[in-house]
Amino acid sequence: MSIEQIAENRYLHATVGRWRSISRLLSQFVVISILILGVLIAALLAFRIAQAVDEIQQTHVRNQINVIAHDMTEFLSSRNQILADHARFPVMVQGVMQPDFNKGIVRDFMGNLTFLGKQYQEVLLDFSGQTLQQLLPQPTFNYAGEQWFTDLIDGKQISYQGISRGSGGLYYWRLAQPVLYNNLPEGVLLVEIPITELTDKIAEELGEVGLDIVWQGNSIKQIGAVVNGSPIVLTEPVSGVQLNFSIDDSIASAATTRLLTEMSLLILVMSVLVGWLSIRLGRVWFIQPIKNLQMFAESVASGSDYQLAPNKYRVQEFGQLANDFMRMSERITRRENALLKKRDELARLNEDLTNSQAQLVQSEKMASLGTLAAGVAHEINNPVGYIKNNITTLNEYLDVLLPLVSDYYKYAMGQQFENPGLLQRIKTQLGDEDLDYLLEDIGPLLEDTAEGTDRVKSIVAGLKSFARVDESEQKQFDLNECVESTLKVVWNELKYKCEVNQQLSNVPPITGNPGQINQVIMNLLINAAHAIPERGAITIETTHENGEVVLRVTDTGVGISEENIGMLFTPFFTTKPVGSGTGLGLSISHGIVEQHGGLIEVESEVGKGTTFTVKLPAVEQEVVAV
Repeated sequence: MSIEQIAENRYLHATVGRWRSISRLLSQFVVISILILGVLIAALLAFRIAQAVDEIQQTHVRNQINVIAHDMTEFLSSRNQILADHARFPVMVQGVMQPDFNKGIVRDFMGNLTFLGKQYQEVLLDFSGQTLQQLLPQPTFNYAGEQWFTDLIDGKQISYQGISRGSGGLYYWRLAQPVLYNNLPEGVLLVEIPITELTDKIAEELGEVGLDIVWQGNSIKQIGAVVNGSPIVLTEPVSGVQLNFSIDDSIASAATTRLLTEMSLLILVMSVLVGWLSIRLGRVWFIQPIKNLQMFAESVASGSDYQLAPNKYRVQEFGQLANDFMRMSERITRRENALLKKRDELARLNEDLTNSQAQLVQSEKMASLGTLAAGVAHEINNPVGYIKNNITTLNEYLDVLLPLVSDYYKYAMGQQFENPGLLQRIKTQLGDEDLDYLLEDIGPLLEDTAEGTDRVKSIVAGLKSFARVDESEQKQFDLNECVESTLKVVWNELKYKCEVNQQLSNVPPITGNPGQINQVIMNLLINAAHAIPERGAITIETTHENGEVVLRVTDTGVGISEENIGMLFTPFFTTKPVGSGTGLGLSISHGIVEQHGGLIEVESEVGKGTTFTVKLPAVEQEVVAV
């Protein structure tokens, strides 16, 4: 087993160790779902029960209130009718019209008057509000000047019903009827009924309802448990007395709470039973089949043999899924074998494609070298020619100088006696040859020869860097050096057709293969030269822009049409005549620039020229603080 497989297995085991089993997750899911469902059901039932209890309570309370309001209305209405009957008695009319002659008769008559078997303070008033007769000594009131009395005397009201307050802070229901003579009010008969007569009767019917009786904004009597909140308000239409009914919810709330508690316990017990049963059935019907499928999937992944038994499943879908898994396993095995076969074929094709690509690049390089061979040979031949001429001249100078030097040497060594003509021969040679010219010309000859050898050396170095396109080593290099070395190689192709303007800035280095970049520059320069029909100019510019080293090659040639610009980097596309180009130069250059993480762009205008822009990522230099 390889290191990568071991690492992958460790990662898978570590990952699987953090996963949870499906049985545990299903159990948690069932429990949580049932609990949530139980809580929701309990909340819904609690809401509905509370709502129903509240509705029942409200209905009951309103029925009670309606009964109380009806009883109060009947109580006042019946007594008001009795008082009206009393006011119509002739003795009452006589008591008002002739109070001095009928006092005893009226007093005796009023002493026998009752309201359903009960006597209350009954008072007879004249038209000025003065008391003529009253049944009981207490309570007493001053009725003169009150508005209700004036309205009754003036005929604006046919009766009066209201609340009065006597001595000691006691409140009374005051009922008043006019005493008529010839249908004109001549006096008033009224009765003061203690309010307790009505409230005691109401208190027996209130139950859990509280009542607050309000008259003219003041609470005059509270009955039952009066609680804060929004009361149910009824107003007695005749007297304007306001009845504020409030409800004591404590009894109903206690019953509702007890009912909800019992219901919650029942739901909890049912949830536990349903959850246990669901988990048991889920393990048999769902979890075990899923585990079997999991074991089968693991066996497929590991390459072992594990057979499923679809007929053992109780759930139809799981049985069908097991059959599908088996068929899928067989198809996976067949496809895996087919993929392995295809992989081997693709690997072989990829190797062939790589070799073809390398051969294609090499062919383009050789084609470029073939195009430049004659020019490069001419560039090398010029310095070699004058080196040869200089060496020939130097040999002639040596033919003159070496005999003279030899004779001088012999003369200096004292051999003139052995050679009697030595001195004369030296004089003759000095007279025949222009030694000053010879000695002066030797230095420039040697300098020209050295210059010629340096020129040959630079051309060869340029060819060498251009030829090493396929080296795989990546290193940092200066783009300006690539431009200069490439210019030396292609100079013979350019110098007869155009003027070359170099605008090379100080740019940071780039990383890559300098030989391949040289090939890109050479392709751009040769294409620029071919685009110039007779005589023109080529501008080579390098700059540093936004972290990139930019090379621009601009020519004053014929330009490229818009429909051809999109095809420039397509392999085998060329605008040159048949036999003049392979159509691979720009395509290979585009691939080289992309391999270096760069971008190549083109702008052209027909009749004015073309600019190719190459952008390559720069190697940022570290700034050292001084």
